[in-house]
Amino acid sequence: MTGPASRLWSLCRWRILRWALALPAMPLALWACNAHPLEAPDPHPQQQNDQYYEVNPVRDIDILFMIDNSPSMKEEQENLARNFPSFIDELKKIPGGLPSVHIGIISSDLGAGLTPLMGGCTRVGGDRGILQAKAGCGLNPNERFLVSVPNGTANPTVNFMGDLGNVFSCMAKLGTSGCGYEHQLQSSRVALYEMTAPDNKGFLREQAYLALIYITDEDDCSAELNTDLFTDDMTFPGTASSFRCAQVGHLCKGMAPPIGEFSAPLADCDSNEKGRLISVQAMVDSIRNVKRNPDQQILVSGIFGWPNNPTGAQYRYAKTPDGIDYSPICQSANGSATGGLRMKKFVDSFGENGAYFSICEDDFRPAMQKIGQKLAAKLGNPCISAPLVDIKPAEAGVQADCQVIDAEPTDGGGTTYTALPPCGSGAMPCWKLAADAKCGDSGFKIDVQRSMLPKPGTQQAIKCLTCSKPDDLRCARQ
Repeated sequence: MTGPASRLWSLCRWRILRWALALPAMPLALWACNAHPLEAPDPHPQQQNDQYYEVNPVRDIDILFMIDNSPSMKEEQENLARNFPSFIDELKKIPGGLPSVHIGIISSDLGAGLTPLMGGCTRVGGDRGILQAKAGCGLNPNERFLVSVPNGTANPTVNFMGDLGNVFSCMAKLGTSGCGYEHQLQSSRVALYEMTAPDNKGFLREQAYLALIYITDEDDCSAELNTDLFTDDMTFPGTASSFRCAQVGHLCKGMAPPIGEFSAPLADCDSNEKGRLISVQAMVDSIRNVKRNPDQQILVSGIFGWPNNPTGAQYRYAKTPDGIDYSPICQSANGSATGGLRMKKFVDSFGENGAYFSICEDDFRPAMQKIGQKLAAKLGNPCISAPLVDIKPAEAGVQADCQVIDAEPTDGGGTTYTALPPCGSGAMPCWKLAADAKCGDSGFKIDVQRSMLPKPGTQQAIKCLTCSKPDDLRCARQ
């Protein structure tokens, strides 16, 4: 087989494999390809947009923001505060409006071991993972996190005065007096367990989804409380204070980089899981344990130091006025950021439920919108979050290449998969493409017609062919 037919079969085979892997035990016949002839090689690569959400979902979500409060974070905190409303707007698009939310904020400050140090690290244990309830922002007295339970639920309530977005934006400005040895991951881990952060009682709800969102311009430096890493100056002569976090926390080509000037491809470097920092995997496992079904209930997003185009990026140690230091991997109007190798490993560990964005953007709005869209999709928003390929541009409207699958749990612990047909044949349930101005980049959502809701816990997979480049004419709309 050669030419267009060969390319079509390659695409079809790739799509079947991707979709089969995305939903284990899915009968391959459900993902049979619909052939669309290709007359010539396509100069615009396409991608598959995968979304999963519950058809009859729980409408509760607990959102924990970890905001770096070290000395370099002033501009980034202000950027987050400006763009939080864009995040909330995406949640408001969910059918039924804004869900029941708990929103909490923690800092990256867990101190620097058992010895008080200068430079914001004078408090042993720092903020101890306790939710930061900044005074004067509108939160009711004696409350530690925002609660917004909408009307129409069993116990509608809010625990703040004014607009949710304005209250959060005020609370998110934690300041920049925190310890410069950031414990981003350990801080969130500590915050989620009542035995280690009893002040946070009531934030986590058993049935609710959990969303973790990290905002930081440096990599994670989480160490045990009794570590001597931060007082061990003899091991790191001639270096800046924060250099040690990278040197003990990273490996390049499987080896610890030297203490001195150094350069290696970023792609060759990763987290050191057996070094002097707490392993990333240990924190992943611990956080997954807070939920009965972590693969469905936990979503993780990060805005941290990472190049928008990592191809050819270099991991570097270089001389500075303070000594050898870990060099920035990217820069924006907000300042520079070092490569978050441990942060990326953490987010990647959550698979399809993890997403990360570069903090080296002048405006966080696109990132906050996409994070909001990802959460909204989990809670039942069928908006398609990327521009759709029009496979029949000569016809009126947009002719999309989408497939919709219900995955319904059975009483015996298994799953029944049902491919839903496009509407028009008289079959129910069925799906149709519907224009919706609230649906971000695509402007469309999948509208599923049903005579009755399926069993609670039913997952729906929506998979559509979308454009990977903004100049692709197949996604242009008049």
